[in-house]
Amino acid sequence: MGNIDASFFLDQATNTSYLIWKRDGNGHFPPVPTPIFIQPLSRDGLTREGNQSQMITNDQRWEGPLVEGPWLIFSEVESMYYLFFSANGFTSPKYAIGVARSVTVVGPYTKVSHRRGVNIRTCSCYFYS
Repeated sequence: MGNIDASFFLDQATNTSYLIWKRDGNGHFPPVPTPIFIQPLSRDGLTREGNQSQMITNDQRWEGPLVEGPWLIFSEVESMYYLFFSANGFTSPKYAIGVARSVTVVGPYTKVSHRRGVNIRTCSCYFYS
């Protein structure tokens, strides 16, 4: 089983770099869960260090067979980490965006809503920095 959708996050509070990725369980037959992980990186950013932590997995009905495309931000206003992710198959009309949050970079993460995510095919999304 492979690992895909890697992204990088620099926690400016600790000056620690992290690798975030998805285990590609939906590429397995039959499909298995597709957790998203986070793990600290060495100071040069080339080697994983310490333990990996599971941030989320596809455990809600609307997420279908997968979660993918992780992107992490930190809100200084709320002192909260927000993990954005896509869920369900990208070829499905049910493909949507979800969000989970945590007070620490490695979790635990709580999904913001147990309802259906934001359907990217039927809305406009804006991100402000």
